[in-house]
Amino acid sequence: MTLSRPSLVERLIGLVALAICLTIPSALRLVVAASAADKPRAERPVYQIGDKWIRTDGIYVLVRIDKDVYVFSAGGGKEFHLGKDLGITKIILEGRTELDLEPAPRFSWPLEVGKWGTTRALWRSPLPQPLPNFTGSVGLIWQVDAHEDVTTPAGTFPAFRITQKIETASARQAAAASSSDR
Repeated sequence: MTLSRPSLVERLIGLVALAICLTIPSALRLVVAASAADKPRAERPVYQIGDKWIRTDGIYVLVRIDKDVYVFSAGGGKEFHLGKDLGITKIILEGRTELDLEPAPRFSWPLEVGKWGTTRALWRSPLPQPLPNFTGSVGLIWQVDAHEDVTTPAGTFPAFRITQKIETASARQAAAASSSDR
């Protein structure tokens, strides 16, 4: 079954995907200028200790890089861990692990509208709701939905809107069974 109602974790994942492209100083280099006939593209950014990510819930600073994982902290037990390809691997709020995926989901760079991908991961954190027959294995499906201007207190920036869907193993099995019944 697919996680049906957007949980706190799913809402955070959506906000991270949109915000990561526009809030850190080095992200200003993300979108390559394109002619009207070309699709906007973004190369994978590389962040450095001290880079800032300004979100509605605080200013996160890149405090360390652990084995190709960027660790952004806002203090007070708030951290986001992003793989080198910017997939969320861990979210910690008020000192509690809200999401812990291994390995970190991977986006395929450069980004452009319409691009998508899938990955498998092990869900290692408490579930947002009880799920029957959950094994801990999840599928993550991501898609670049749009390239749009986003207005923030720091200004207006071009950004890619990326959506992610998390499916449990039982959801994929149910979908496969229903498609084989046709």
